[in-house]
Amino acid sequence: MSCDEQSSEEHETWLKELETALLANCDLAVLKNICNQKHIPPKLRPELWQACLGVKGKSATLTDFYDLEEQNLIRNDCQNLVDNLGNDEIDKLSVLSDVESIVTTFAKKYKITYCSNNGWLEILQPLLALKIPKNEIFNCFEAIINQYIPKYFSSNADDDEPFHLLRLLLLYHDPELCSFLDSKKITPDMYVVTWFRSLFSAHCNIKVIHSLWDVYFQLADCSLLFYLSLIMLVNAKEQVLEMKDESKEKLIETLNAVPSALAIEDISDFFYLAEKYYVSQTPLSELSSIIFGSNMESQFCGTDLAHALCLPVSVADLLRDSSSEYNVKYFVVDCRPAEQYNNGHLSTAFHLDCSLMLEAPSAFETAVQALLSAQKHAIDAGSVAGGKHLCFMGSGIIEEDQLVHMVVASFLQKHQQFVSLVFNGYTALHQYTFEHGLIDKYIVDHNRKLCIPCRRAASSRSGSDSSGKSFFGKKLDVTKEHNWLFNRVATVVKSKSIEMKGKLVDYVTNPNQQTVERHVSSNDKVGKRYKATNKFAIDDNDDGLDGFESDDEERNPEIDVESWCKRDEVISCFKCQEIKDDGHMCPSYLILTKSHLFILREIPHNKGFAKIMKKRPLEMVVQITSKRKCPNLITFKYGQSNEGEEGPSIMATDLLLIPKPYEVTRLVKQQVIRVLDGDPCSSGVESESK
Repeated sequence: MSCDEQSSEEHETWLKELETALLANCDLAVLKNICNQKHIPPKLRPELWQACLGVKGKSATLTDFYDLEEQNLIRNDCQNLVDNLGNDEIDKLSVLSDVESIVTTFAKKYKITYCSNNGWLEILQPLLALKIPKNEIFNCFEAIINQYIPKYFSSNADDDEPFHLLRLLLLYHDPELCSFLDSKKITPDMYVVTWFRSLFSAHCNIKVIHSLWDVYFQLADCSLLFYLSLIMLVNAKEQVLEMKDESKEKLIETLNAVPSALAIEDISDFFYLAEKYYVSQTPLSELSSIIFGSNMESQFCGTDLAHALCLPVSVADLLRDSSSEYNVKYFVVDCRPAEQYNNGHLSTAFHLDCSLMLEAPSAFETAVQALLSAQKHAIDAGSVAGGKHLCFMGSGIIEEDQLVHMVVASFLQKHQQFVSLVFNGYTALHQYTFEHGLIDKYIVDHNRKLCIPCRRAASSRSGSDSSGKSFFGKKLDVTKEHNWLFNRVATVVKSKSIEMKGKLVDYVTNPNQQTVERHVSSNDKVGKRYKATNKFAIDDNDDGLDGFESDDEERNPEIDVESWCKRDEVISCFKCQEIKDDGHMCPSYLILTKSHLFILREIPHNKGFAKIMKKRPLEMVVQITSKRKCPNLITFKYGQSNEGEEGPSIMATDLLLIPKPYEVTRLVKQQVIRVLDGDPCSSGVESESK
């Protein structure tokens, strides 16, 4: 028997098995085992799809009342779809009625306002080709949307979690391509909307979509949408990178059209690559639950994805990698200060001193090379601590993890693959292992007297009111220490709190964690209060900047730094590095004027020019701090007083790396005092060289 004859016989055999199994209403697992991701013949496809979607034999009642406000739009769009199907004139009216009935019923059932770009008709088109009754089409249509289309498209939601997740996955698997698209300010929502809302049917012909959905429904994994999208993007990488000189619009157009190149013969390889190189090499988590439906048990929320520096990994995922079936093996890098690490850490964690990055860059690079070398040796030795997936761990508290974010950002900038961050850091690890009775199994060198989470828990039990935020916005217990400077500033700004209320935007609460060097002394003379004015008023020449925050680079004007610093109101100008929330450092200038602090960001392609990014009223400066181990890292905090509370609320912070911090903080301190004394133009502040 020839190979062709044997192959044909095997093909006939599994088809007969599938047909028999469908007639016998066999379990879905049996059907999947028979099909084994094969292309399904048209005559068996309707039954198999309905079995896979869980709607076989399900009844459906469709409406005959077409009375929605947007009914004319529905009818016109349905007419356009039917016209493009190529049916006989006799069939068109019947098909049109069916399609309009399905769309109207679905919109009424889920109380969703229909719009032309929601992808419903693109999903219906492959279903209409099955030639099955309209109630069965409706059941399949409803199941596909509910099970496989991100809720962003089916609930009139205005969030964009699906696009944040795809970008994080691209950053995890191909940081170079992600970085390139970021540099062009091209985000996934600009090119994958039609992919996601139609399950690729908007770009592929009917035969390709049928083959694609054959396997897709067999696998029954809603997250495949992201991995298949990822493969398409990575496959198009070479073409995209070669278009570096093309316009942004041309790049978006090219990216959006990528699925149209998919052919039937590519389908099997498509899913093989997804499973072999992406699904099995990505941390498991509850992330997909917030994309496809609500999960009250999930610790993640959409905000977490929007603000994530890199792919977040839950503690459960981190501890799961000891399982032999779990393909993601982590090399955990604990970036907390040495004293915290020494009082308790994950048994497999490698310690990296983040403070070296700013204090001793060359020593930091040496430490990083040692880390990568240790990772390689651990992998080669088959150690339980060895893994190619770099997972960084901080404390989980915003202020404490600023350096951690800088370190992670430095790895991402070097296009390091498989970089992740433990969600809520060591605090979450400690809490998880404690609640599950696993703390002695996973955490070593645990000193309960000096371990910060243990001390916070003890403090909480004793009745203290401690609260703070993790870097992903989740509430975590922290020790609250009040700073004396708040009381001093509160007496000055209390009378102005009502006037300013409602004019501060995007504020961030940053509770003071540790005693730090103070640059504004409580012994400073408190003079008469500064005459109340609108701290956030915008002069005509402010070019649209608000008085408190502006990170909109595109709307801020370019200015000549040297000329700007020669203004009469400018006291001094200092070069510095602004450290953004994601850890990236931006070459900048700190400008001290008689009434404000300005942060100007250098423009790389235009030497000597910069953009005004921040304008901070000096009377709002409530605290200036530095790190003991890194005195060049200066934090400016701004706030207002709260009636009945001990100190002002922190409304915003600026984190700057300044070469000569003492000189800068001395001048700022002097001018803050003069502003609070009501004499900002006093000649007592010596004007420094600009």
